[in-house]
Amino acid sequence: MHQSTWVVLLLLLFGEIAVLAVGGFVLWLAGEFGDDTPRWTRLRLRGLRKRGRAQ
Repeated sequence: MHQSTWVVLLLLLFGEIAVLAVGGFVLWLAGEFGDDTPRWTRLRLRGLRKRGRAQ
C-alpha cells in the first residue's frame, strides 16, 4: 500500500476514536454511567407522576 493510504486509514481511525470519546464524555456528563438511575429517567418519571396526580 502507498503511504497516503496509511495516512488516510490512520486519520479515519483517530477520527472514529475521537467521535467515540466525545460521545462517551457527553454521556458521562449526562450521568449515564454509574449504578444510579440515569437523571433523564428520574426527571421523566417525576413528570409522569405529577401529571398523574393532576388528572
